[in-house]
Amino acid sequence: MSVEKLNPQEIFPDFDFDVFEKFIKEDILSKEPKTKLAEEDRGSKSANIYEDCKSHNLAVNAKFTSIRQRGNMAIHINNLKSSLMECYKDCGNEVRNCIMYRKDDYMGWHTNKYQFGQRIYLIWAEEDKKSSFDYYEKGEKKSILAPKGFSVNSFYCGDFERMLTHQVTSDCNRISIGFRLR
Repeated sequence: MSVEKLNPQEIFPDFDFDVFEKFIKEDILSKEPKTKLAEEDRGSKSANIYEDCKSHNLAVNAKFTSIRQRGNMAIHINNLKSSLMECYKDCGNEVRNCIMYRKDDYMGWHTNKYQFGQRIYLIWAEEDKKSSFDYYEKGEKKSILAPKGFSVNSFYCGDFERMLTHQVTSDCNRISIGFRLR
């Protein structure tokens, strides 16, 4: 049940990261998003996050913006999906989410316990080590700080035995695009 840090160029071998980064800066970050903003408080924060997440699927608290997968964004997403298939030829893939985090945005602790499968997340962070993917492994909290630019995290979501309690926090602009392999 561990989280793996992967090389973006190996996971998405035919993808033009320079063009995508330019698109992120010029077409996503520079404009006010016309997208769904999640800002929810589904209850008070848990005294025991790890145990509480075993019984919840959704993040207890969240503040982030969902990026619409239309127009040029849809083209980039389709190119990512095609490139991902080079590494995972025998798997179908679906986009699980496309999220923009601004400074102080987050997705609270959750497990995705009803959404089985391996996840591949392409992450772009505007600043070095200013956003994190936190998770519990064998009852111990661990964190992966995102480097500036692109990175990839992979993990499994699903049944109780392999459930991954995790959250995302950000003190900079961060884009996360998640794929589920089936």
